[in-house]
Amino acid sequence: MLNPERLLKKILRPDVDVDAFASSGEALEETVDLFRNVQKCCKARAWLLESAGFDAALSPQAFTDLLALPEIDRLETVTRDLEVEISRRSDARQADDPVAVGELNAALRELYKDLEETRSRWTRDFESRLYLIDAISDDSLKRAEDLVVAMKNLNWQGVGFLVSIWKARSIEAEFKKLFPLADGVHPLRQSLPRVESELKFYAHCRRVNEKWSPLGVDATAWLRGNLLSGVAQNLEELGNAIWNLVYESPRLPKSVELAELDFNDVETLFNNKKIFY
Repeated sequence: MLNPERLLKKILRPDVDVDAFASSGEALEETVDLFRNVQKCCKARAWLLESAGFDAALSPQAFTDLLALPEIDRLETVTRDLEVEISRRSDARQADDPVAVGELNAALRELYKDLEETRSRWTRDFESRLYLIDAISDDSLKRAEDLVVAMKNLNWQGVGFLVSIWKARSIEAEFKKLFPLADGVHPLRQSLPRVESELKFYAHCRRVNEKWSPLGVDATAWLRGNLLSGVAQNLEELGNAIWNLVYESPRLPKSVELAELDFNDVETLFNNKKIFY
Protein backbone atom coordinates (compact mmCIF):
# COMPACT_ATOMS: atom_id res chain seq x y z
CA MET A 1 0.00 0.00 0.00
CA LEU A 2 1.52 3.31 -1.13
CA ASN A 3 1.53 6.14 1.39
CA PRO A 4 -0.95 4.75 3.97
CA GLU A 5 -0.72 7.96 5.99
CA ARG A 6 -2.13 9.94 3.05
CA LEU A 7 -4.95 7.39 2.69
CA LEU A 8 -5.64 7.61 6.40
CA LYS A 9 -6.02 11.39 6.11
CA LYS A 10 -8.71 10.85 3.46
CA ILE A 11 -10.58 8.43 5.70
CA LEU A 12 -10.40 10.42 8.94
CA ARG A 13 -12.23 13.67 9.49
CA PRO A 14 -10.15 16.90 9.45
CA ASP A 15 -10.30 17.41 13.21
CA VAL A 16 -8.81 13.96 13.95
CA ASP A 17 -5.16 13.77 14.92
CA VAL A 18 -3.62 11.49 12.28
CA ASP A 19 -0.25 11.62 14.04
CA ALA A 20 -1.75 9.75 16.99
CA PHE A 21 -2.42 6.77 14.71
CA ALA A 22 1.00 7.07 13.06
CA SER A 23 2.74 6.99 16.44
CA SER A 24 0.63 4.14 17.84
CA GLY A 25 3.17 1.55 16.77
CA GLU A 26 0.52 -0.31 14.78
CA ALA A 27 0.78 -0.92 11.03
CA LEU A 28 -0.92 1.97 9.25
CA GLU A 29 -1.73 -0.29 6.28
CA GLU A 30 -3.83 -2.49 8.59
CA THR A 31 -5.41 0.57 10.21
CA VAL A 32 -6.45 1.83 6.77
CA ASP A 33 -8.01 -1.57 5.97
CA LEU A 34 -9.82 -1.53 9.31
CA PHE A 35 -11.38 1.85 8.65
CA ARG A 36 -12.24 0.94 5.07
CA ASN A 37 -14.33 -1.89 6.48
CA VAL A 38 -16.07 0.62 8.73
CA GLN A 39 -16.83 2.65 5.62
CA LYS A 40 -18.18 -0.44 3.86
CA CYS A 41 -20.51 -1.08 6.81
CA CYS A 42 -21.83 2.46 6.68
CA LYS A 43 -22.25 2.49 2.90
CA ALA A 44 -24.18 -0.78 2.98
CA ARG A 45 -26.37 0.54 5.78
CA ALA A 46 -27.01 3.77 3.81
CA TRP A 47 -28.05 1.84 0.69
CA LEU A 48 -30.39 -0.42 2.62
CA LEU A 49 -31.95 2.53 4.41
CA GLU A 50 -32.35 4.76 1.37
CA SER A 51 -33.33 2.11 -1.20
CA ALA A 52 -35.20 -0.49 0.84
CA GLY A 53 -36.35 1.42 3.95
CA PHE A 54 -34.53 -1.03 6.18
CA ASP A 55 -32.11 0.08 8.89
CA ALA A 56 -29.33 -2.44 9.49
CA ALA A 57 -28.17 -0.47 12.54
CA LEU A 58 -30.50 -2.31 14.87
CA SER A 59 -31.86 -0.42 17.83
CA PRO A 60 -31.75 -2.08 21.27
CA GLN A 61 -35.54 -2.54 21.21
CA ALA A 62 -35.53 -4.07 17.72
CA PHE A 63 -32.90 -6.61 18.72
CA THR A 64 -34.73 -7.40 21.95
CA ASP A 65 -37.87 -8.09 19.92
CA LEU A 66 -35.87 -10.41 17.65
CA LEU A 67 -34.86 -12.53 20.64
CA ALA A 68 -38.31 -14.09 20.35
CA LEU A 69 -36.74 -16.03 17.47
CA PRO A 70 -34.96 -19.12 18.89
CA GLU A 71 -32.34 -19.05 16.14
CA ILE A 72 -31.21 -15.59 17.29
CA ASP A 73 -31.70 -16.05 21.02
CA ARG A 74 -29.57 -19.22 21.01
CA LEU A 75 -25.89 -18.53 21.67
CA GLU A 76 -23.19 -21.16 21.22
CA THR A 77 -19.84 -20.58 22.91
CA VAL A 78 -16.78 -22.78 22.44
CA THR A 79 -14.87 -23.30 25.71
CA ARG A 80 -11.12 -23.77 26.10
CA ASP A 81 -11.79 -27.50 26.22
CA LEU A 82 -13.42 -27.18 22.77
CA GLU A 83 -16.82 -27.99 24.19
CA VAL A 84 -19.88 -26.09 23.02
CA GLU A 85 -21.91 -24.33 25.69
CA ILE A 86 -25.47 -23.33 24.87
CA SER A 87 -27.00 -20.22 26.46
CA ARG A 88 -29.66 -17.64 25.69
CA ARG A 89 -28.89 -14.06 24.77
CA SER A 90 -32.13 -12.94 26.42
CA ASP A 91 -30.82 -14.10 29.80
CA ALA A 92 -27.83 -11.77 29.61
CA ARG A 93 -29.24 -8.47 28.35
CA GLN A 94 -31.76 -5.80 29.22
CA ALA A 95 -34.10 -4.26 26.67
CA ASP A 96 -32.13 -0.99 26.53
CA ASP A 97 -28.65 -2.55 26.35
CA PRO A 98 -26.65 -1.46 23.28
CA VAL A 99 -26.55 -3.95 20.42
CA ALA A 100 -23.13 -5.57 20.12
CA VAL A 101 -21.49 -6.29 16.78
CA GLY A 102 -21.81 -10.04 17.38
CA GLU A 103 -25.51 -9.70 18.09
CA LEU A 104 -26.03 -7.62 14.96
CA ASN A 105 -24.16 -10.18 12.89
CA ALA A 106 -26.30 -13.02 14.26
CA ALA A 107 -29.50 -11.21 13.26
CA LEU A 108 -28.28 -10.15 9.82
CA ARG A 109 -26.95 -13.65 9.08
CA GLU A 110 -30.38 -15.17 9.78
CA LEU A 111 -32.15 -12.50 7.75
CA TYR A 112 -29.78 -13.03 4.83
CA LYS A 113 -30.51 -16.76 4.92
CA ASP A 114 -34.26 -16.14 4.68
CA LEU A 115 -33.87 -13.61 1.87
CA GLU A 116 -31.55 -15.91 -0.06
CA GLU A 117 -34.11 -18.71 0.21
CA THR A 118 -36.76 -16.31 -1.09
CA ARG A 119 -34.57 -15.14 -3.94
CA SER A 120 -33.69 -18.74 -4.84
CA ARG A 121 -37.36 -19.73 -5.05
CA TRP A 122 -38.11 -16.65 -7.10
CA THR A 123 -35.44 -17.38 -9.70
CA ARG A 124 -35.76 -21.18 -9.69
CA ASP A 125 -39.53 -21.64 -9.65
CA PHE A 126 -40.64 -18.51 -11.53
CA GLU A 127 -37.58 -17.51 -13.57
CA SER A 128 -37.72 -14.13 -11.82
CA ARG A 129 -41.17 -13.40 -13.30
CA LEU A 130 -44.21 -12.91 -11.09
CA TYR A 131 -47.57 -12.14 -12.71
CA LEU A 132 -49.49 -11.06 -9.61
CA ILE A 133 -46.82 -9.02 -7.82
CA ASP A 134 -48.17 -5.57 -8.72
CA ALA A 135 -51.48 -6.06 -6.93
CA ILE A 136 -50.61 -8.60 -4.25
CA SER A 137 -51.37 -7.71 -0.63
CA ASP A 138 -52.44 -9.60 2.47
CA ASP A 139 -56.10 -9.04 1.55
CA SER A 140 -55.78 -9.92 -2.13
CA LEU A 141 -53.67 -12.96 -1.26
CA LYS A 142 -56.35 -14.36 1.05
CA ARG A 143 -59.11 -13.70 -1.46
CA ALA A 144 -57.11 -15.18 -4.34
CA GLU A 145 -56.39 -18.32 -2.29
CA ASP A 146 -60.13 -18.73 -1.71
CA LEU A 147 -60.88 -18.28 -5.41
CA VAL A 148 -58.29 -20.88 -6.39
CA VAL A 149 -59.82 -23.39 -3.97
CA ALA A 150 -63.29 -22.65 -5.33
CA MET A 151 -62.08 -23.07 -8.92
CA LYS A 152 -60.37 -26.36 -8.13
CA ASN A 153 -63.57 -27.66 -6.57
CA LEU A 154 -65.41 -26.95 -9.85
CA ASN A 155 -62.93 -28.97 -11.90
CA TRP A 156 -64.62 -32.36 -11.81
CA GLN A 157 -62.41 -35.29 -12.74
CA GLY A 158 -63.02 -36.40 -16.31
CA VAL A 159 -65.48 -33.60 -16.93
CA GLY A 160 -63.49 -30.42 -16.30
CA PHE A 161 -65.52 -27.23 -16.09
CA LEU A 162 -68.12 -28.36 -18.60
CA VAL A 163 -71.04 -28.50 -16.16
CA SER A 164 -69.88 -25.55 -14.06
CA ILE A 165 -68.82 -23.11 -16.73
CA TRP A 166 -70.91 -20.19 -15.45
CA LYS A 167 -69.56 -20.50 -11.92
CA ALA A 168 -66.04 -20.80 -13.30
CA ARG A 169 -66.46 -17.64 -15.36
CA SER A 170 -67.81 -15.81 -12.33
CA ILE A 171 -64.72 -16.80 -10.32
CA GLU A 172 -62.48 -15.74 -13.18
CA ALA A 173 -64.18 -12.35 -13.37
CA GLU A 174 -63.61 -11.76 -9.65
CA PHE A 175 -60.01 -12.93 -9.94
CA LYS A 176 -59.44 -10.51 -12.82
CA LYS A 177 -60.77 -7.64 -10.70
CA LEU A 178 -58.13 -8.48 -8.10
CA PHE A 179 -55.33 -8.62 -10.69
CA PRO A 180 -56.47 -6.63 -13.74
CA LEU A 181 -52.96 -6.23 -15.20
CA ALA A 182 -51.90 -9.88 -14.85
CA ASP A 183 -52.68 -10.80 -18.45
CA GLY A 184 -50.42 -13.83 -18.35
CA VAL A 185 -52.71 -15.73 -15.95
CA HIS A 186 -56.13 -14.98 -17.42
CA PRO A 187 -58.34 -16.96 -17.76
CA LEU A 188 -57.76 -18.62 -14.41
CA ARG A 189 -58.87 -22.06 -15.60
CA GLN A 190 -55.87 -22.29 -17.90
CA SER A 191 -53.28 -21.06 -15.40
CA LEU A 192 -54.52 -22.62 -12.17
CA PRO A 193 -51.31 -24.57 -11.29
CA ARG A 194 -49.13 -21.53 -11.99
CA VAL A 195 -51.34 -19.20 -9.96
CA GLU A 196 -51.53 -21.65 -7.06
CA SER A 197 -47.74 -21.94 -7.02
CA GLU A 198 -47.29 -18.17 -7.11
CA LEU A 199 -49.75 -17.66 -4.26
CA LYS A 200 -47.81 -20.17 -2.14
CA PHE A 201 -44.69 -18.12 -2.82
CA TYR A 202 -46.43 -14.94 -1.61
CA ALA A 203 -47.53 -16.80 1.50
CA HIS A 204 -43.85 -17.61 2.07
CA CYS A 205 -43.00 -13.91 1.66
CA ARG A 206 -45.69 -13.03 4.18
CA ARG A 207 -44.15 -15.42 6.73
CA VAL A 208 -40.74 -13.81 6.17
CA ASN A 209 -42.27 -10.35 6.71
CA GLU A 210 -44.00 -11.48 9.89
CA LYS A 211 -40.83 -13.09 11.23
CA TRP A 212 -38.84 -9.90 10.66
CA SER A 213 -41.59 -7.40 11.47
CA PRO A 214 -39.45 -5.74 14.23
CA LEU A 215 -37.15 -4.57 11.42
CA GLY A 216 -39.88 -3.56 8.98
CA VAL A 217 -38.80 -6.13 6.39
CA ASP A 218 -41.08 -6.29 3.33
CA ALA A 219 -39.85 -8.97 0.94
CA THR A 220 -42.92 -8.56 -1.27
CA ALA A 221 -42.30 -4.84 -1.76
CA TRP A 222 -38.62 -5.52 -2.46
CA LEU A 223 -39.62 -8.01 -5.14
CA ARG A 224 -42.07 -5.52 -6.60
CA GLY A 225 -39.38 -2.87 -6.75
CA ASN A 226 -36.73 -5.28 -8.04
CA LEU A 227 -34.72 -4.67 -4.87
CA LEU A 228 -34.45 -8.14 -3.33
CA SER A 229 -31.12 -8.98 -4.95
CA GLY A 230 -29.69 -5.60 -3.95
CA VAL A 231 -30.83 -6.04 -0.36
CA ALA A 232 -29.25 -9.50 -0.16
CA GLN A 233 -26.04 -8.24 -1.76
CA ASN A 234 -25.69 -5.33 0.67
CA LEU A 235 -26.44 -7.56 3.64
CA GLU A 236 -23.69 -9.90 2.44
CA GLU A 237 -21.24 -7.01 2.05
CA LEU A 238 -22.16 -5.71 5.49
CA GLY A 239 -21.69 -9.14 7.05
CA ASN A 240 -18.29 -9.59 5.39
CA ALA A 241 -17.14 -6.15 6.54
CA ILE A 242 -18.25 -6.86 10.12
CA TRP A 243 -16.39 -10.19 10.07
CA ASN A 244 -13.24 -8.45 8.81
CA LEU A 245 -13.51 -5.84 11.56
CA VAL A 246 -13.81 -8.46 14.27
CA TYR A 247 -10.92 -10.42 12.76
CA GLU A 248 -8.61 -7.40 12.33
CA SER A 249 -9.34 -5.48 15.52
CA PRO A 250 -7.29 -7.60 18.02
CA ARG A 251 -4.10 -6.59 16.14
CA LEU A 252 -5.04 -2.90 16.30
CA PRO A 253 -6.27 -2.16 19.83
CA LYS A 254 -4.82 1.38 19.93
CA SER A 255 -6.32 2.33 16.56
CA VAL A 256 -9.69 0.96 17.63
CA GLU A 257 -9.51 2.98 20.84
CA LEU A 258 -8.37 6.16 19.06
CA ALA A 259 -11.25 5.81 16.59
CA GLU A 260 -13.64 5.32 19.53
CA LEU A 261 -14.96 2.07 18.10
CA ASP A 262 -16.74 -0.11 20.64
CA PHE A 263 -17.76 -3.52 19.33
CA ASN A 264 -20.22 -3.79 22.20
CA ASP A 265 -22.21 -0.93 20.69
CA VAL A 266 -22.94 -0.82 16.94
CA GLU A 267 -23.82 2.86 17.27
CA THR A 268 -20.07 3.62 17.39
CA LEU A 269 -19.67 1.73 14.12
CA PHE A 270 -22.48 3.27 12.10
CA ASN A 271 -22.34 6.79 13.52
CA ASN A 272 -18.65 7.15 14.20
CA LYS A 273 -17.64 10.80 14.43
CA LYS A 274 -14.04 10.29 13.37
CA ILE A 275 -14.39 8.47 10.04
CA PHE A 276 -15.72 9.76 6.71
CA TYR A 277 -18.39 7.69 5.00
